[in-house]
Amino acid sequence: GTERWVRLFETIQAGELAPDDEVIALLAAAMETQKEAVGFLFDGFPANMAQARLCQDKLGSPAKVVVLVVPDSVMVDRLKDGVNFNDTEETIKKRIQTFSDETQPVIQAYADVASKVKADRTSEEVFA
Repeated sequence: GTERWVRLFETIQAGELAPDDEVIALLAAAMETQKEAVGFLFDGFPANMAQARLCQDKLGSPAKVVVLVVPDSVMVDRLKDGVNFNDTEETIKKRIQTFSDETQPVIQAYADVASKVKADRTSEEVFA
């Protein structure tokens, strides 16, 4: 891949967040190619308050935020399933701590447009 993608892969593999400017640039480029779209779904973004401010400045405010609420123990079990390339025991713990420290404040900031979904159920129940 390109130098940018290799750098992003290494960052994500280490269990860290991708640089804000990189993520915004990728999202803006993708959105530019879909001008007719009525909206976009960002999975896991913004993940911290700096990203939220940058996102709001560059891409606009979210109309809706969907929060999948899952207890840490369920998150650990799901991340251990081997599907994701970077989920070692150490990175799982780091990802959960990063979520608590960095992402929970974003969820609070967007509480007025947030819907919480209890997601420790089967996928059929969650998406019903």
